[in-house]
Amino acid sequence: MKILYVPRGTYSQPLVKREYRKIKESLFFFDQEGFFEHSLHACADVTECRLEEADMKCKGNEYDWIIVNWKQSGHKDEMERAKAIMDATERRSVRRALLVSAAQAEYMPPETILDAVDVIFKREPFRDRSRYKLSEDNRAKIVPTVISCPFVRAPKNTLPGRLFSLFYPHVRTCEIEEVQYDVGFSGADAVEHTLRQDVWRRVIDEGFSTIGGLQQNPNTKKPIPGPLRGSRLQGSAYRNALCRAKINLALDGIGEYTFRHQEILCVGVFMMSSPSIRELDLLIPLRENEHYVAFDNLDDMAEKIRYYLAHDSERQRIAAAGKELFDTYYDPKRHGRELMTALHAAAARQRC
Repeated sequence: MKILYVPRGTYSQPLVKREYRKIKESLFFFDQEGFFEHSLHACADVTECRLEEADMKCKGNEYDWIIVNWKQSGHKDEMERAKAIMDATERRSVRRALLVSAAQAEYMPPETILDAVDVIFKREPFRDRSRYKLSEDNRAKIVPTVISCPFVRAPKNTLPGRLFSLFYPHVRTCEIEEVQYDVGFSGADAVEHTLRQDVWRRVIDEGFSTIGGLQQNPNTKKPIPGPLRGSRLQGSAYRNALCRAKINLALDGIGEYTFRHQEILCVGVFMMSSPSIRELDLLIPLRENEHYVAFDNLDDMAEKIRYYLAHDSERQRIAAAGKELFDTYYDPKRHGRELMTALHAAAARQRC
């Protein structure tokens, strides 16, 4: 299958950051859409271009599909962005799909753009599609994908990419003897809600030994109370912090399912998630109390932390099961086949 893919637009950045991003893009798949893009390239003949180039690229009718990342910059509002995408992809001989990689499960673009595409690839959508105020036809177009895991190598199939992968650090699975603390969490404070502060304050008040803490959110200047603060952990320091906690908290950020969920599963440690995970249609078919544990409220969280701290074998079994499931489903070739199946099915419906 031949696909023309329009990745996210180039946002305004300082020159050094912009050039650094270009180098990264030439070497490996990354960012929130990295796993989707890696999967697409694994199972299709993919050409990438900017949105303004898409119409010219499609004139030869050589592509079966054009897939556009909804995150395109330079538009004053969503309706203008939708019009720009439709104008650039209006050739009817090419079927159209949209990648909606917004973190929030509830977010969807305007229905005018959804009406104009045949498939909607959505990051961690609601399992109950009726929660979307969309037509039945558009709800039926939704195909789930998932955020990337920064711990997994995803080199591009180019000589520089393959060479880079030889030197890219491999993130090791955690070992039981590394554990030193009861509870761990490290992440930026959320702007949209107080869950992260509320949870971490309760963990500290309960007297559990902890590793990590909250960092200042770059989008707000609101100070974080001293006891809740923690230095930003990166690279091996972050991996080691995950491995040193018996229970790692995975809490809503901008959206319900975050990089941290993926990282916890990847290194094979125990995950306790905020309850919103139960509502999601996840590419990795996690089952509560088998691959992870979720809490209902702060009291329930504290009770479950005490229970799993006292039951080592049960906690370790759940962590190992989550790791095994992650390794099975976080596979770009597997997901690539799922993406191709969705595109073939949409094309067949259109022919009927």
